[in-house]
This record gives sequence, C-alpha cells and structure tokens, in this order.
Amino acid sequence: MKKEGTLSTASTWLAIVMIFLLAPAKVQAQTPSMATLEKLAVYPTLIVHNGKIATMDQNLANHQAMAVRGNKIWKLGTDQEIKELAGPQTELINARGRTVLPGMIDAHSHPHLWGLWQWGGQYDESLIPLYIPGKTIAEVAEKLGPAIRRRIQQNGPEKWIMVAIPHEMDELLVESPEGLARADLDRIAPDTPVALTAGFFTGYANSKAKQIMLDKLGYEQTGLRIWYDTVYGIILGADPQKIGDMLLHELKETASFGVTTIASHSEENVGIYNALNLLDRQGRMPVRWAWNHQSGFLGKDPAEYYKLLGNFLGQGSDYLWNFGVGYEGWASTGCPPTAPAKTPELQERDRKRIQGACQGILPQSKYYQGHLAAVETGLRLANVHAMTDRALDAAFRIMETAIRNKSTTLEQIRDLKMGFDHANIIRPDQIPIFAHYGFWMNFQATQLASTAPGVIEDYGEQYLKWVMPVKSFLDAGARIFLSSDAHIGLAPDADTEEVFIGESLWSNNWPRSYRNSVWPWVGTWVTREINGRVYSPEERIDRITALRAWTNWPAEFLLRGDRLGSLEPGKLADFIVIDKDYFSIPEREIVNINTLLTAVDGRVVYRSPIF
Repeated sequence: MKKEGTLSTASTWLAIVMIFLLAPAKVQAQTPSMATLEKLAVYPTLIVHNGKIATMDQNLANHQAMAVRGNKIWKLGTDQEIKELAGPQTELINARGRTVLPGMIDAHSHPHLWGLWQWGGQYDESLIPLYIPGKTIAEVAEKLGPAIRRRIQQNGPEKWIMVAIPHEMDELLVESPEGLARADLDRIAPDTPVALTAGFFTGYANSKAKQIMLDKLGYEQTGLRIWYDTVYGIILGADPQKIGDMLLHELKETASFGVTTIASHSEENVGIYNALNLLDRQGRMPVRWAWNHQSGFLGKDPAEYYKLLGNFLGQGSDYLWNFGVGYEGWASTGCPPTAPAKTPELQERDRKRIQGACQGILPQSKYYQGHLAAVETGLRLANVHAMTDRALDAAFRIMETAIRNKSTTLEQIRDLKMGFDHANIIRPDQIPIFAHYGFWMNFQATQLASTAPGVIEDYGEQYLKWVMPVKSFLDAGARIFLSSDAHIGLAPDADTEEVFIGESLWSNNWPRSYRNSVWPWVGTWVTREINGRVYSPEERIDRITALRAWTNWPAEFLLRGDRLGSLEPGKLADFIVIDKDYFSIPEREIVNINTLLTAVDGRVVYRSPIF
C-alpha cells in the first residue's frame, strides 16, 4: 500500500519539472539541463515486451514484459504495466511473441582452446593446425613428412608447425618401433620447431621445439601443455592484448549461441588469465567467465602449494571470478572403469591403462596429495575430472582421510558443495555416497555420445546403466548441472572444422547437425537419443529439469545464484530470445531451437539477422 503523501514516479517527475518552470527568474538561471533531469528520472534503460518471459524462478512464473534498469532486472509484468514505465531513453525490444529465457550457463567449456583452433591462424599463421588424417599410424607417418615440408616451404623454417593426428592414435605417440617418435620429427624438420599431438592430452615436440621451450619457459611442454604454454607463452608471447583480442573473438561467438556465462580453468599459462583480466578491466567481456585454480597441480609439489594458498573462493568481478581449485585432468578417459572388459585382449588393455592413466588417483601421487591438501586446508574442489568410477572412489577416500585426520568435518565438506565433472562411467552404488558428501556432478551430452557405444562394445549392454545416470543422481538427492565441454560452433574453414576439430577432438558419434547451437546439449538429456538410438531411457529427465540444469543450478554451483540463473528483480539482466517455444514443442524438437538474441548486463551482445 502506497504511504499517504508519497508521489508516484510519474508525479515526482512532473513535480520536479513544475518547480523549475514556476521558479523565479534568478532560480531559473540555475535550472539543470534536460539531460541532467533525465538522469534524475526513474525509468528503465531497456524494456522487453510482447514476449513469453519464462523467469525460471522457484515458481516458474511467466510474464509478458520485463524492465531493466542499468544492468539489473527491475520489474516484470504485463505489456501495459511495463511499457508505461518507459522514458525518453528507454530501449525497447519487441520479442514478437517469442520465448525469453535466462542466459544459458555453460559450466564446463574452454574458449581459450576452441578460440585458438578456430581463430588462432588470424593472429599467427603458426596456429593454423596441420592435420594429418589416416586409418593407421603407418598411413599417417607416410603423409607426415611431405605435409610438414610443404608447410615449411609455405611459412618459412622459423615458424612453428602444430601437427595433429587422429586422437585414437594417442598410444602410438611413444618412443617405440611401431610409433611416431621425436627422432621422426627431427629427421623431417631438424631446423623448424614442430609439435605433434593426438587429441588433447598426448603429444611432444621435436628437438628444435624442445630447445625453444627450455630457453623460453624453462621446461619441456608435452601433451595439453603444448596447447597452453607453447601457444600462449611462446608463439603468442604471453601478449595480453593479442590473446585478449583472440579470446574476444571466440567469446562473441559463444554469446551468439545464447551462452552468457562460461566456467573453465584459465591460468594454465599466465598470458590467458592476464588477457582475461585486461578484457575485464577494459569492460570488453561479452560474457562472464568463472574460473577454477589448477596451477598448483602443474608444479612439482601441489600439496605444499595448496597448503600455502589462501582461500579466494568467489572473489573477483561479475565478469571474472574464482569458483574453486582442482586439477581438471586428474582422471582422464584413459583410466578404465572397474567393470570387467569382455575379452582377454581388452582386459589386458585395461590392465596397462590402469598402470598408466590411473596413476594420478593413487594416494602416493602428487595429484591425490594435492587434492587432499586442498580439502584439509578448507579449499573447495571444483572442475575435477571423475570420468570413471575409479576416480570417484579416490575422491571418496580423500574425504574420508580428511575427516579421519580431523582437518575437516562432513558438515564443512557439504557446505562447500564441491564439484566433479563427467561421470562417464559411474557405479550405481556410488551415487548415494556422492549425495552424502553434498557433491555436484557436471554432465556433457557429447560424452554420452562417445562413451555409451564404447561401453556396449567393450563391457557389454548390462553396463550401459553406468553411463551418465543423470536421473539416478537426482533421485538420490545429488546435485547436477549440464554443460558442453565442446566447441559448439563450426569453424569458418570447413577443412579445419571437419578434419581437425571434428575428427581429432569431437566424438564422431555427435551429429554434425547438432553444432552451431547450444540446444542439442539441452535436448539430448530429455530424450537421450543420439543418431536414432535412445541410451538408457530410464535416465531421461523432463525439459524443466534440463533447463534448470543449464540456468539455475550452474549459477548456484558457480556461487552466483543470487545474481544469475533466473529472471527476477534485482538479478543481473542476462537473457535470451529463442525461435521456438521450449515448453510446448515436441521433446525431439528441442535440439532444433536457435537463439535469436542474447543480452548480458542488459546490453544486447548478439542479435540474429532474422530478428
């Protein structure tokens, strides 16, 4: 109820104007300009009207119109209620009857990787990837020399050459007679720095490149470190302006899909974080970036590092802030599950992988000890890979040890809401334990596409229920959210997109038609259908749950639930307009939705040419 004697906004504005109009001449001489009076007025900077605004608040309220003041949502209501608030400088957006949603939050993505593969060649020609396809290592080896020599002739002997081969050949990048070794690269290009990788995590450089690495950064970069330290620290010279411009290119494309916040590690090379910090200070960030700290795990003694690291959880700006610590690559896809493989040959393969790829989750490893030290110091683990049940067992052991050592309590662990990623292959008996610790799990649809067929082939149909059991997590009271962990868009160069980003990095099971839109990453969990097959239909979730897992829940996990994730007064004005009604179209059509407009902080950062 309005208090007696108070004036409405319109009445207040009229009274101010009348006072100055009726004032004596001497006072009128000091009358502020109309621009000054407008600054004193209370009206929205932006209004969205004629829409179906789904707030995704606790009550799933819907409205026709929304008013934004500055960077925050101000009011929601009918078109008549909201449009009459407009002032002379209010920007009006006619949603044309379209559905308006909170901005999507991609809580596991790596724009600093996607960007260099897609746009890097525009900033340094060394970053145009040289992809060598082949069905066998012999076929790749036969093509390798001629391809490298052509690139040297094209760019000159001083330019780096970044070679990629099919990711399934990662085990053949070894010093062995049947594999490709450093000596092979030295024979082909003794005077040109060459780095060779298969997929993300396996790779090495020739002797020329190794020497440059040692001279410039003090250590040899292998595997994923090539894509971070070699590219950002050497090729791009840790130049924050150049790196920032490249990241800006990728982040603008990210916004075009309706993603307004991403989460990732970012400090693997200081050039990346310095560039993000520069963009933030310059006010140029088109989307928000939550980052987790993993630098300590890249050194010699992570345990000592995280015992000394202060707790800066949640600190930063609304565009760049920390949401925890943890080594993302703690347990990779190479670490097999405890399920027995179907054949003796596959069992022997898994035995070898356990001895290699699973070493990081053993108690004596520096990565295990680093995570334990972080927990015992009161830090929040987040963005930690737990791709198979072995890794999740190791996470449980860390919590048990920390509690047994009386360095923390179950309640403190639960309060931190620690987070793990992927859960590609998880035993049903682990899910209640996961919920017991108050953990969060992050799932990606592309991982479902790549994991499910392999599990059927290697372990049997009966273990399909272990693959990304999203609904079982929810039924057990565990917290989840969804993300991409993939490059959503298509590279501007078709060859680069198909043979490099596609064959080398993507799951070949992920439909090409699903790219250039974030919505397949949402809709796949509603149907669990990929390429005409439904995987574990009992694990399907409803469309409201799927949308919450891309809006409300990741906002909460990223420590911004009070500011992001729903369209409510007082929250930051991140919203999107889509071309179909998410809530009424057939479930199988969700994957075909497109984003027409994206706004961050009440600023339009993307508008489709057709809207």
